[in-house]
Amino acid sequence: MNVDSIRKLANKALEEYDFGVGVNVEAVNGWEYDSGSTEVTCAVFLKFEEDSPEDDTHLAHFTVDLANDKINYASCSWNGEVIGSAVSEVQ
Repeated sequence: MNVDSIRKLANKALEEYDFGVGVNVEAVNGWEYDSGSTEVTCAVFLKFEEDSPEDDTHLAHFTVDLANDKINYASCSWNGEVIGSAVSEVQ
């Protein structure tokens, strides 16, 4: 897969991911990947419903696994726990 295809699929997975009720994505860092891996990751900065406006964002990591020009899965981890609903077999 070329870099543009990887980025396009990873962005699609991120846009369609359900982070859960009361979770808002405030910012996203760029995608990181190793040419020998099928996974791409990015840092996402989250705010939770119970946070006050002056609270800092929470750093989480969003991972997408790609193969054969498809998204195998996507997940978000925060403090060692998966949050939200994973996307599977999205084309």
